Amino acid sequence: AIRILQTHAEPRFDPTGAFTGMVGVNVDVTDQRRAQTELKESEARLRALADNLQYGMVYQIVRDANGDRRFSFVSSRCQALNGVSAEAAMANPALLHSQIFEDDRATFAAAEAEAEQNGTPFEAEVRMRRPSGDVRWFKMLSAPRAMPDESVVWDGVQVDIHDVKMAEERRALLMREM
Repeated sequence: AIRILQTHAEPRFDPTGAFTGMVGVNVDVTDQRRAQTELKESEARLRALADNLQYGMVYQIVRDANGDRRFSFVSSRCQALNGVSAEAAMANPALLHSQIFEDDRATFAAAEAEAEQNGTPFEAEVRMRRPSGDVRWFKMLSAPRAMPDESVVWDGVQVDIHDVKMAEERRALLMREM
């Protein structure tokens, strides 16, 4: 079997400065390297999954013990869904929230607060205005996880439901006309 060794050694010299040998230790790091490789592959699979959801964006928000929020992950679909890059959303955690229609913010905040208080998942349907001015409907689904340091991690997904909402509105209009 091939093993990966990490070597630490120091040269030894006699009083005249002549090299007399090395003193060192070898540590077998094969399992550690294998675990690192598996972790990188797993992260790559998850990132590919998150980045390739055509109608959804995956995100993770951390609320620290002081109540401050920051994104720890935003998939690249953020740009297509919201008109802002994942990097911009990560740099400014309030950016995406500010795109929620003002009329929908209270409902969203209430659902989120209830979920955090009860430790249960939440979902909310909200309209969001992109920087271009376009308005689209999204379903926000997220679940809180309390951490030992009193922070809360929210694992979530934002799903574009605009076409479904528009079809529902057209159907309701047709039903009223009939």
